[in-house]
Amino acid sequence: MNAPHRPGPAKLRTLEIGRFIAASLVMATHLIWFARAYGLAGQAALLGGFVPPAPFAVQFFFTLSGFVMVCAHGPEFGQHGASARFWWRRARRIYPMYWLSLLLALCTLPAPPGAGRVLGLVTLAPYFTPDIVPPAWSLRLEIAFYLLFGLCLLPRIGRALLVLWVAGAVALTYWPHLQADLVPQALRAHAVLFLFGTNFTCFHLQFFGGMLAGWLYQTRPPGPRLAWGVLATGAAALLLCLPFLHWGNAYYTPALAPVLSLGFGAVVLGLAALETAGAIRPTALATRLGAISYPLYILHGSFLALFTALAAPSRLHLGPSGQYGLLLGAMLAIYALSAAAAFFIDQPLQRRRRRA
Repeated sequence: MNAPHRPGPAKLRTLEIGRFIAASLVMATHLIWFARAYGLAGQAALLGGFVPPAPFAVQFFFTLSGFVMVCAHGPEFGQHGASARFWWRRARRIYPMYWLSLLLALCTLPAPPGAGRVLGLVTLAPYFTPDIVPPAWSLRLEIAFYLLFGLCLLPRIGRALLVLWVAGAVALTYWPHLQADLVPQALRAHAVLFLFGTNFTCFHLQFFGGMLAGWLYQTRPPGPRLAWGVLATGAAALLLCLPFLHWGNAYYTPALAPVLSLGFGAVVLGLAALETAGAIRPTALATRLGAISYPLYILHGSFLALFTALAAPSRLHLGPSGQYGLLLGAMLAIYALSAAAAFFIDQPLQRRRRRA
């Protein structure tokens, strides 16, 4: 992992577009469920019952996270102080928007949660707890990734820890009974679920797929012709998985985990290499859409909860046209509010972080 760092653009616009599309799919899924709650009894389902493939989108986020971690911090492997710097940067990136979303969600509760639960909600500690911000479970998994990846940056022992992490995730994915022998009771699935629980180890494999893609992009980037082949191969692998995953509405099976991991990684690597080679030239709008993606992802559920608290489905019943109007209006409002949060709160905070 100490190969020479290959300079690249600060933001890969193709991946920023992918990030925005993925966040929009998650938002659209929750928005459709939200709008359906306001329908009349016996009314036909919105969009013929179609639900966007939000689980597929979340898995893209995990792969992209691994890619970004290696591209941004790969050169720091083995450096003194790299782990602390990494954890501090990631905390400053992930928490402000989440805390805003959490504050909005808390305002919708009939009674405040207990102090112990509040601590778990505020810290996003990677253990099992009922969340009130819908996408927060994935942030807990990201926190687990960050904790483990930061340890891998340590001098002398970092590489060994990376090998142990990969081996442990693979072992628990394919031999879950090992958890009973290797993982202490206090760290099993329903305690520290997101670090060691067998239900979630497949997500670690997707993170590894992104890390592999990032390492190849930094050290052995494919040329344009090969990059098109890598992209097509990754896309084909993902398409072949879709029928076995309810067309993107299920997360994984252990048998498909390697295909998903390498497929998402190949798509990310192909897009990054093509943009760097100039074969794909997204406009500056892509950067703006990417800036909106995280606020959109983490805030939309709290916006919907606030609306539901003000206009409960029990008091508002809509016909088909009203439901579609609610769906469109809520979508436009969420995009507008997320953009405002991105450009007036999140982006200024990130610029201030980079200057510090």
